[in-house]
Amino acid sequence: FVQALSLFKEMKQDGVGIDSISIINVLPACIHISALPLIEGLHGYAIKHGFGYVIPLVTALLVAYGKCGSIEAAQQLFDESAYLEDDLILWNSMINLYALYGNWDSCFSLLKKMNAMGLKPDHYTFLGLLMSCNHAGLVEEGWGCFESMMNVHNCQPSQEHYACMVDLLGRSGHIGAAKKIIQMMPFQPDSRVWGALLSACKTILEPSIAEFAAAQLLSREPFNAGNYILLSNVYAAAEMWDGVQRLRGMIKDKGLKKRAGYSWIGMHGQVYAFHAGDTSHPR
Repeated sequence: FVQALSLFKEMKQDGVGIDSISIINVLPACIHISALPLIEGLHGYAIKHGFGYVIPLVTALLVAYGKCGSIEAAQQLFDESAYLEDDLILWNSMINLYALYGNWDSCFSLLKKMNAMGLKPDHYTFLGLLMSCNHAGLVEEGWGCFESMMNVHNCQPSQEHYACMVDLLGRSGHIGAAKKIIQMMPFQPDSRVWGALLSACKTILEPSIAEFAAAQLLSREPFNAGNYILLSNVYAAAEMWDGVQRLRGMIKDKGLKKRAGYSWIGMHGQVYAFHAGDTSHPR
């Protein structure tokens, strides 16, 4: 990400033509380091040079604004652009941002506007709606959305939709319903579904179900340290310390490690990356 930003800066300094594609490609780096001022600068540059309302760029910008904490800027940009083209990706992106912020009523308000415009929702639309219900803990609304997706809009749920429903049901205390929906799946559940069930067990303290879900996960991802840590967290929440120690031993014996988390800081026009205890940088 640091290299991407540095290269983009060099392009501007060298007079290389910057277009909407250039900005779209550098925005993920801005999101990764939560560089809202950089995003605002890129947005201003695009407007100044006449391509500020190219819909793919608008979509990338509103996602960047939202993920960097400025849902207001994202909403303003959406309101200015949504009716320029009937672009489903733009509408889905705004729904997903509202879901990220737990603003479920705004998600469903956008769905109503889409229906009024004749813009047909797709799998990504419903994933955003389910995520919004999940974040707000709205079980009944989530069920309604899930059933509407299949029965009204003829969209077949994917692994992600099932994982979202399992997470919603499990964390709301409906672990039996979560297990039942897994059993009803028309295809084999993947790691996302089993991971959702395992995560839910920490909230409702169901070690036996957690062990079953973990077994499914570990058979698919035996070298993913996060799966062992998830089960360890369930054991810890249930005060099953022998299980915690056993899992720590397994992690050590297998030589598994969590990836180091990095932090980012911008100083004097440069971006620096470092992790805890890192003394490698001269500054």
